[in-house]
Amino acid sequence: MLHNVSDQTTDRFSVTDEKAHDSTEFDTGPWLKDRLILFDQAYFNYRRFALIDENDGYFVSWLKLNVNPEITGELRE
Repeated sequence: MLHNVSDQTTDRFSVTDEKAHDSTEFDTGPWLKDRLILFDQAYFNYRRFALIDENDGYFVSWLKLNVNPEITGELRE
């Protein structure tokens, strides 16, 4: 489910079968511009994060225990 917290509306809703991970329903594209996407650990995917960034969107995600991130920049001073 993609929930718009500003409007308190559901933008997208889909159901997958038990064999397909529901993250396959997340499409990236221009609609991500200036939007903040919140992910649980089950959706941790470097390529997905890169696509969100390429579309000028933002994301917040839990880090998996084996992740060793490299900070490449800051948005605040």
